[in-house]
Amino acid sequence: MAGLCLLLCNNFRREAEEIVKKDDFSEIEIIYYPCFCRYKNQNSDTLEQIIFRQRESGKHVIIFGSECLSPYRHLTGDDCNLVVMEQCFNMVADPTIVLSAMQEGAYLLTSGWLMDWQKQIESWGFDKNTIKEFFSESISSLVLLDTGISADSHIKLNKFASYTGMPSRIIPVGTGYFSLFLKQFILNWQLNQKVNHKSDSEEHTISTAANYAMAMELLVGLTKIWNEDKVIEAILEIFSMLFAPKQVEYIPWNENRPGKIVVLSADYFSDEQLETWLNVSNDDETWQETDGGFLLRIRYIDKTVGGLAVKSIAFPEYRNQYLNLAIEVAHLCGLAIINARTYQEIQRFNAELENRVQERTSELVVKNQQLRAESQERQRAVEALQESESRYHAVVSSLTEGIIQINTDGMILTYNTSVMQILGLSRMKIAGSTLQKLALDTIHEDGSVFPIEEHPMLMSLKTGLPCLGEIMGLRKADGELTWLLINSQPMFHQDDLLPYGVVGSFSDISNRKRSDEQIRKKVEQLSTLRTIDQAILASQDIDRVLDTILKETLDRLEIDAADILRLTPETSELKYVAGRGFYSHDIELTHVLIGEGYAGQAANEQRVVHVDHLNKFPVKFTRPELIKNENFSSYYAVPLQAKGRLVGLLEVFQRTKTYHDLEWINYLEILAGQAAIAVDNWDLFSNLQTTNLELNQAYETTLEGWSHALDLRDKETEGHTQRVTTMTEQLARYMGMNENALVDIRRGALLHDIGKMGVPEHILLKPDKLTEDEWKIMKTHPKMAYDLLSPIAYLKGALDIPYCHHEKWDGTGYPRGLKREEIPLAARIFAVIDVYDALTSDRPYRAAWSKEMTIDYLNNLSGSHFEPRVVISFLEVLRNNNFED
Repeated sequence: MAGLCLLLCNNFRREAEEIVKKDDFSEIEIIYYPCFCRYKNQNSDTLEQIIFRQRESGKHVIIFGSECLSPYRHLTGDDCNLVVMEQCFNMVADPTIVLSAMQEGAYLLTSGWLMDWQKQIESWGFDKNTIKEFFSESISSLVLLDTGISADSHIKLNKFASYTGMPSRIIPVGTGYFSLFLKQFILNWQLNQKVNHKSDSEEHTISTAANYAMAMELLVGLTKIWNEDKVIEAILEIFSMLFAPKQVEYIPWNENRPGKIVVLSADYFSDEQLETWLNVSNDDETWQETDGGFLLRIRYIDKTVGGLAVKSIAFPEYRNQYLNLAIEVAHLCGLAIINARTYQEIQRFNAELENRVQERTSELVVKNQQLRAESQERQRAVEALQESESRYHAVVSSLTEGIIQINTDGMILTYNTSVMQILGLSRMKIAGSTLQKLALDTIHEDGSVFPIEEHPMLMSLKTGLPCLGEIMGLRKADGELTWLLINSQPMFHQDDLLPYGVVGSFSDISNRKRSDEQIRKKVEQLSTLRTIDQAILASQDIDRVLDTILKETLDRLEIDAADILRLTPETSELKYVAGRGFYSHDIELTHVLIGEGYAGQAANEQRVVHVDHLNKFPVKFTRPELIKNENFSSYYAVPLQAKGRLVGLLEVFQRTKTYHDLEWINYLEILAGQAAIAVDNWDLFSNLQTTNLELNQAYETTLEGWSHALDLRDKETEGHTQRVTTMTEQLARYMGMNENALVDIRRGALLHDIGKMGVPEHILLKPDKLTEDEWKIMKTHPKMAYDLLSPIAYLKGALDIPYCHHEKWDGTGYPRGLKREEIPLAARIFAVIDVYDALTSDRPYRAAWSKEMTIDYLNNLSGSHFEPRVVISFLEVLRNNNFED
């Protein structure tokens, strides 16, 4: 048996050496040729000499690379293969990862290249300045496909990024994918050596038939199961069938990560290995030749839903075919698990179908054993597989999901009866046609046209990539709209880069879409009610609140116009207060008596009144101008009830007749309830405002009565209290005090001498000079005022003037000897006004002073008795004649 030699670019040397170290490649020779990405011809002789020596020694040579191998295509032959990839990085990472990064404008790197990046840059002829200019013009970032071989790769990446001035990031890929990539060629070579006495066509037939049989078994086993536990049991059975391992375990997982294969070298998997795989490892695939096993992520679209640990498979020589099949099976397993979670409907396996699956599993095990038997057994295996394929067609025909296969021209090769039912097409229409010729009327979820060239199966054919979880709306000939969930998987011949066809599945998810739409409507309705609640709570403007309710009513119920009529209890009339959607202002003249017309009937009977053809009953509507000018056809009247009483009416109009279900009517009544709450709240608020106003008026009248009684008892000049109150308010306003403070100032000024009620009349009215003891009693009247007024809550803010108006700026006043800013501003202002009015008024014991004498007096006491700033402000107001009579 001839040997095998693999030729790899030196940039991948570290990764290859790690794989050789970890895997059993004792019979395989790996040779590394120098990298010549930039100068493709400089090592031509060297590479050709290497190939020549290996071929001359009888070895089969496989050379891996990208466009750098184009000049050596003439070297290919029976004993030499060139594996020319679109990108050489496809050896170490999934092509989708490489393609995605390059489409973003990334410059891909390996750990091996970074080990000596300075020499690489020099060989290109760049220095630090020119490399920065080159990279800034051609790429967006640096991306390291990190296999985890070199612990310091990230350090070298940072240095290279700093040198070039480019941003960088790391995509962990592990060595698993690189290992599987090499193994598929090594194992195919070994398999060809073992079965070289058989024709390629026979081997291809067996491989294709086996793949079909196993794939169809997956479809049969999973599409009928809607319970997640049962789905997992079936998946475990399937993988036991495919690999005959010592043990297979399911690993629950909800983290959203892409599905990959990680194969471990031991014949068991420890908790630490599983944790590393789930949370740390990013290797695409690694494989151990003997006693091997692997972990498989099960995903749906881009979401990982679980994993499988398959331990010590029985037939490692067929690992490539089975692992490729496992990747495709994983998507179907993920779809089955997601379907079971989504619908949450438990369906049990049909006993007969379960028996069939068990029978076919046994047959497949026998067939796999036959494939490994001697050449005289091969024909029996082929016949058994052909029998299994015919059974597969029978099973596929009975599936509820539509299964369809197309070739590279888009022509439909096979399909089951469910395709006809789901698409609403006859067998004659489908047979021999293409997807393009079917001219399906399809739309996206947002209602836009779904072009046929974007069909998932045609996209898989074009890109060579699976398209999973695509949702498409299909409008059939009878106008019915059906929503489909489509999955498509490209099919490849071994070693081919382009698919030879695509298999797709169609699932009718219309019920799920309808459920989603109902949920969306409920959310919108709740959002509307929240908006209305916020408007009611945040605003006391009834017009704005009612306008918000009407706007949401028109938007959510999709009606043309609506208005709110408010009940006037005194006249039993319903009058217009708000409206939206009307062409004219006629609706604003509405006033309907209870019991009059449809609106009055709804209010009187307190129930919803609905009229479908309003123009046929114009007399009973009582407002014919609305029918004539607005062209209304349909009408609803809904009573507004709050706390068991009628507060108004919500009217809804439509210009075209539209059917509304019970849910629509219920929501209309809910919105009417919100309008009733708004009207009732406004009534309560208005009544409260009226009550507060009346109460404040009663307070003011009481205070004025008290102040008048004090003037009479103290024998003050007529109007003294009213004058000082008015002047104090005006001066305080001039000095910048706000309106709320002015209310307390007015009350304090009216009651400034309320404490004198506690002073005996013989002292208060004594015409002679008071004795020292009498003067002590007189000075207690500010404290008496404080004791009298402080228990009264609404007068607490008015205590400053009655309690402190006899305090002086220099601290010589009473009752507490306060000075400067310790004296409240209101009291400082009042002290000036009180003295001015007393001096300019006639008293029984003296004549009134002149204005000039009084001003001189105030100026003389400014800074001692009075605050200078208050005196200056008072004189400014006085000089400008701003004190009103």
